[in-house]
Amino acid sequence: MTSGGRTMLPLPFDARVLGDEMFRMREPHPTHKVLGRMQIDLAEMGPLIRRTGAWWVTAAKLVLRYLSDVPFRFRSRRDRRLTTGNAMIGGLRKAMMDRDIPLYLNTRLASFIEEDGRVAGVNAIQRGAEVEIRARRGVIVATGGFDKHQGLRDKYMPVTTPVDYSLTPGQNNTGDALVAPPGRIRLASSVAASAWNSPFRVPAPAIRLR
Repeated sequence: MTSGGRTMLPLPFDARVLGDEMFRMREPHPTHKVLGRMQIDLAEMGPLIRRTGAWWVTAAKLVLRYLSDVPFRFRSRRDRRLTTGNAMIGGLRKAMMDRDIPLYLNTRLASFIEEDGRVAGVNAIQRGAEVEIRARRGVIVATGGFDKHQGLRDKYMPVTTPVDYSLTPGQNNTGDALVAPPGRIRLASSVAASAWNSPFRVPAPAIRLR
């Protein structure tokens, strides 16, 4: 557990090493940007929200760092200092680039390819067309949760709520791997209702009872 209350909190990432690949990344949630431009992490967010300590120093550093990114600042208003989830994705993308691993965007899992009792790849839908992606060693399933799949929400959650209740951007976390045939990926019903829980803690000194 990090001091920011999350199980994983990536360090800020310098997106200059990504070049134009940064523009293929989704921008962070508005709550993680100052003035709709500068990205902030949880360590910076606390002082700015509560106006505690030398919060103005934190604000000044953010603004000066953002404005000093020239000549890129004349090209785009995006911040190349990535934080939180953007930082993690930026680091993963750089690792893929270093290893020449192809990236398929707008590609959705349709089904698993099974051969001789093992998963040998996947069938996917890429921009409306069917594609087959083969795996030499195995398939890593990392399709997220199911908070954007109304049917799975209704089936597993103790209280029925609409998909709009989720902060997940766009049509992500639709549970593709959980519903893709031939159904080798199973969701344990005993823990499904807990799949949403995000462990966190609040330091005692920060709690104020009135």
